Amino acid sequence: MQHTNNAPKFVPLLPRTIRLAGQTAELLEQGLAGKRNGDWVQLDTRRATEAVQDLSALKQEAKKVRQTLESDHDSMATKVSFLDRLESVLDYTDATICLNPDGKVDAHVGRAGSSVRQLRSLIKQANEQVLSVLAQPAQAHSVETAGTRGMIK
Repeated sequence: MQHTNNAPKFVPLLPRTIRLAGQTAELLEQGLAGKRNGDWVQLDTRRATEAVQDLSALKQEAKKVRQTLESDHDSMATKVSFLDRLESVLDYTDATICLNPDGKVDAHVGRAGSSVRQLRSLIKQANEQVLSVLAQPAQAHSVETAGTRGMIK
């Protein structure tokens, strides 16, 4: 079987994942630090609406990349596992942010805290993927081009 290099399709997801997970975690943390209404916290409407849209777009892109990687039977298990985790965290976070018909956006306190922890863990996993790709000279250029090198924390 001929090996196809799927790194260029996978690599651009990493900086977007790191950036979006960080922004969404910060949004939820700000809500958790604010005033509570029972078990609910209010979120910034504009930022939360954008986060939900960005989460959805990233999830769709991740699904497409995963399908491509699954068709390549060479050692892509780690990347597919990361994409599975990415989709799971995005689904959970998307369900955490409630866009209400009245235009207000809120999140349940317990789910928001859990979502923050999952998003922070996802950032760590994405950074590990970046380091793994950077360790392979042939793929390092793709990572630098995607803007990831400066995002590793």
